[in-house]
Amino acid sequence: MDAADMISGAGGLICDSVRTGLYVDVYLQTVGDEMALQILGVCAQTLPAEFDFGADWPDAIVVTAALQAQHQGVRNLVMDAARARRSELALWGGTRPTNFEASTEIEHRLSTAAQAFKRHAMKAVGAASEMTFTESFHVGKNRTAGPVSPLLAR
Repeated sequence: MDAADMISGAGGLICDSVRTGLYVDVYLQTVGDEMALQILGVCAQTLPAEFDFGADWPDAIVVTAALQAQHQGVRNLVMDAARARRSELALWGGTRPTNFEASTEIEHRLSTAAQAFKRHAMKAVGAASEMTFTESFHVGKNRTAGPVSPLLAR
């Protein structure tokens, strides 16, 4: 997954999350396109082989279904979060993975600001700037209480 994939699939959610004051970590297989990420208000880190949060688990994990299918560390992260009911999970793109139980599809309605920032970020990575007003996610509710802080693969 690169910045263009992330921006087209979840750029609006990321922008809206940052604008509401949430802390968002972005992990990419190929780090680059810093300007596009800065437009959304985030910086990227290289995707690690494995994630180790210790006791400091994120409130939410948002990841592309393709990356969850191909990267063992991301797959382990999603399975660990689901098993321990530590984080809310959301996947975008593709079909619902078979190991993603009790999920439903939801749409995040982008704020007007997120639409504008996402459009500029997509232009910055050279992607088509066709805009939709929503982003679709397969969501599995795993936590029973507490605030949600959407994070991308952290």
